[in-house]
Amino acid sequence: MLGSNMFHPFSSPLTNDRLILTPAEFGALFGRSKTWAYRMIYRGVIRPLKSTPSVMIPRSEVDRLLADTAEYDGRPAVKYRSAATKKTSARRATATPIAK
Repeated sequence: MLGSNMFHPFSSPLTNDRLILTPAEFGALFGRSKTWAYRMIYRGVIRPLKSTPSVMIPRSEVDRLLADTAEYDGRPAVKYRSAATKKTSARRATATPIAK
């Protein structure tokens, strides 16, 4: 049984047509965390409003982000390599073999 303060998808504040979202609400809209939303801001993927004292994301950014996405074809779009992997690969390539 759902209590009045428990999350219910049909009573979510995100189902209405709010014009401005917090990073937590933006992340929840995509099934992610607010940290993910902040990372999207810092990477320049989404643009928050600048005239507010706290970070606020306009609903138009949600629409723009969804409009820019391509249909999933089952393959990864980009192969990512971490910085640690790149450094290890570079060291292996320049390392001299040990003589026996």
